[in-house]
Amino acid sequence: KKALVGDFGVTGISSSADATAITIDSSERVLIGASGGISYAHGDADDVVIYQSDGNVGMTIASATDHSGNIWFSDGTSGADQYRGWIIYNHSENRLTFGSNGSEGMRIDSSGKVGIGTTSPGALLEIQGATNSETFEHLTLRSTVDGNPSRVNMFFESGQGQLAKIEAEQRAGGNDAYGHLAFWTANAETMTKAMTVNYDGTVGIGTLEPATGYGGAISNVKLALLNGVSGNDGGTSTLLLGGDNNHYTYIS
Repeated sequence: KKALVGDFGVTGISSSADATAITIDSSERVLIGASGGISYAHGDADDVVIYQSDGNVGMTIASATDHSGNIWFSDGTSGADQYRGWIIYNHSENRLTFGSNGSEGMRIDSSGKVGIGTTSPGALLEIQGATNSETFEHLTLRSTVDGNPSRVNMFFESGQGQLAKIEAEQRAGGNDAYGHLAFWTANAETMTKAMTVNYDGTVGIGTLEPATGYGGAISNVKLALLNGVSGNDGGTSTLLLGGDNNHYTYIS
């Protein structure tokens, strides 16, 4: 290899007479690969740029099977300041960890399980937080829409398609908004609302408005079981309480 010193304080290291492999420009920025790559980089991340104009490009960190590959983010010369943030792949355990503020924040273990706040996730995703506060948000699903209604959904699916969902629904808007929680189940991937828990604690099975019943004829209902079509006669609902299929009582 030979070193090339060009105009404007640019130095290149070439592996052949007609291709520059590494370029250090007058601003001490390092370009690996084809010329022109610096222009693709943001000013906050152009100190080292790898560029290819006509192919895939990448970087590999290789280490022994009993060691790790590390990318550390430092803002000091000692202690945890030397590893304020990190990305580490541990080859002996085949796990990938992400750190922030000097502590591990998330890991993906060798089986693909993800742990946030835990180093030994027992599920595909496990989130831990050392608090029992009613206001602490372990997991938040948020819609930015303030409307009537506005919905946030969590779906459950299998290889055959959708099985069920839990839906949080906003009624009204602005400062007058209140929430309902609905449970849906699927038959041949067609979703049907099975149960609704309203903001006031009333529960409806087969009805969206358990507090008023059909046509508003009944009031102050806490649990409503309805089976039928609104406005039509017919339909039977049954409430069954029992210990097994031979010992029970029911109201129908």
